[in-house]
Amino acid sequence: MSTAFWLNLIVLILIYEDYAHSKDVDQCSCTDVCGEKNKELLGQGTWRLLHEVVNNVERSDKNEKLFQNLVLSLEHLYPCAECRAHIKEMKLSRDTIEMTPKFMCEFHNKVNKQLEKELYNCDNFTKYFLY
Repeated sequence: MSTAFWLNLIVLILIYEDYAHSKDVDQCSCTDVCGEKNKELLGQGTWRLLHEVVNNVERSDKNEKLFQNLVLSLEHLYPCAECRAHIKEMKLSRDTIEMTPKFMCEFHNKVNKQLEKELYNCDNFTKYFLY
C-alpha cells in the first residue's frame, strides 16, 4: 500500500485515540474550539500528530513534501482562528520545514515561547515523544 495511505491511517488513529481518551469529548465542538479547555486539547492533539508523523513515518523526498504541505496547511485550516493567525505570523516556508525531530522541537519551542510555556532542549535531539 502507498505511503499516503499509511500516513492517512496514522492520522486517523491518532485523532481517534486522542478523542477516545478525553473526558471532554462530549463537550468539544467546532463552534467552541477557541474555549481555553478545547484550545488546549486541540493543541495537544496537533502536537501529538506532528511529532508522531516525524518519529514514525519513513523520511523520503515524497514524505518530506507531504509533511511540508501538512505544516503549511495549518495557517489555512487550523480550527482555532487565533492560533491560525499566530501560525501565519511565523511565516513558515517550505525551505524551513524539515521532517525531523529537531525541526519539531524548535517549532514547538517557538509556539511555547509565544505562549510563555516551558521550552525544550533541542540539542542532540534524536526522537521526541510528547506523551
